[in-house]
Amino acid sequence: MPHKHTRRHRNDADFDLQPSVKARPLSTFGKQGKPVMKGSRLGKAGKRKRKSGGGYGDDTPKAFIRLMEYSQSGKRPSGLDDGAMLEKKMKIDAAPNVEVPKPLPGEHMGDYSARVDKALPVAGLVRKGKGPQIEGVKERQTRTERRLHKLYDTWREEEARLKEKEEERKELEEEAEDEQRAKYGEGIVASLPARKGKRKRGTDGDEDDPWKMLKEKRPGPKSMHDVVDAPPSFTALPKEKLKMKGNAKVRVDSVPAAAGSLKRREELSRARRETIETYRAMIQRS
Repeated sequence: MPHKHTRRHRNDADFDLQPSVKARPLSTFGKQGKPVMKGSRLGKAGKRKRKSGGGYGDDTPKAFIRLMEYSQSGKRPSGLDDGAMLEKKMKIDAAPNVEVPKPLPGEHMGDYSARVDKALPVAGLVRKGKGPQIEGVKERQTRTERRLHKLYDTWREEEARLKEKEEERKELEEEAEDEQRAKYGEGIVASLPARKGKRKRGTDGDEDDPWKMLKEKRPGPKSMHDVVDAPPSFTALPKEKLKMKGNAKVRVDSVPAAAGSLKRREELSRARRETIETYRAMIQRS
């Protein structure tokens, strides 16, 4: 259904006028559409209300106050005497004149840009989220940041210590080499004791050859008709796998735990050993 509003009442005498009649000015309306009443705050926006002091207050005449101020300062007040307080303007120091560097003849643009950046007065500026915001005030750090900074300091100390140790080692090697040259001659340099730890490839010839080391460790390719001369030799003998049950040791060898209880595993292990011993005895007899 249509939502109808009641029409505002209007004065037809002021709305539809004859051509010979002059229209009178309409009254102003506020924010709510109501006419502004005389004596209201909006009607007298330019006038300030005087505050009446409690009791007698300060009843000194303003003319006398102006005379006293003029006798002390020697300057007449500027502006209207309506009680309005003027804000004092703060003096702003003039910015110092900074000479902008000019490009030199034959200078690269990168060098000129570096000179311009160096001449800019940005030393006191603070980047967003970086550096102390106020001098003398410690910036707040989280627990993770403190732990990371402590870790970084430890790494730097360790790196400096290793670097110093490496320099000392090089100095000792140079001193030993100088002594050997002075003793045996300029063309003969005695071999110094090898450094423990990792070595660089190519320093000691065959000792650092990875293929030679692999050939020594691994046997050659086996053919189908190869014959074994001797049984294999074990450097580390396998140990018996014993399980502790109370104070007694139970021998289960390599029977998996999925076979059942510890007693069943022991029985299976005993049967396995008996089968292996019987098979070996049969092979020896044959």
